[in-house]
Amino acid sequence: MEHFCPYNYIFGRYFTDTCRGECPLGEHRITSRDHHKFLRCFIRVSNLPPGFRLWDLEDLFSPFGPLLMWDVPRFNNDMCGCTTEIRMSFGFAVFKRREDGERAVHELNGYEAGGRMLRVDWVYPSCV
Repeated sequence: MEHFCPYNYIFGRYFTDTCRGECPLGEHRITSRDHHKFLRCFIRVSNLPPGFRLWDLEDLFSPFGPLLMWDVPRFNNDMCGCTTEIRMSFGFAVFKRREDGERAVHELNGYEAGGRMLRVDWVYPSCV
């Protein structure tokens, strides 16, 4: 079975079912149809409260169905070229099934977390 390698999308520390160990950077064992299917399961959440962590994002989305990967990116300091422990106010999640993502978008858009109203919607890359 072939799996999509997420190198070019989000930092892949927290994901399952990928070819990371077998797939050289830039060369992925995937068909165009699989690539399109993967991208149609990609969700972004913005307006996250300060201190929102990776496990918080997992707890937020996992009740809707199995996740392939998720991330809340860290802030990069351009002055020193370093990455801080401060997380950005947005995150990404990829569901295994689009139907689960549709439910999550419908139920979590406008949901209040940490005193902020979340905006949850689909990511539509220019290549889709």
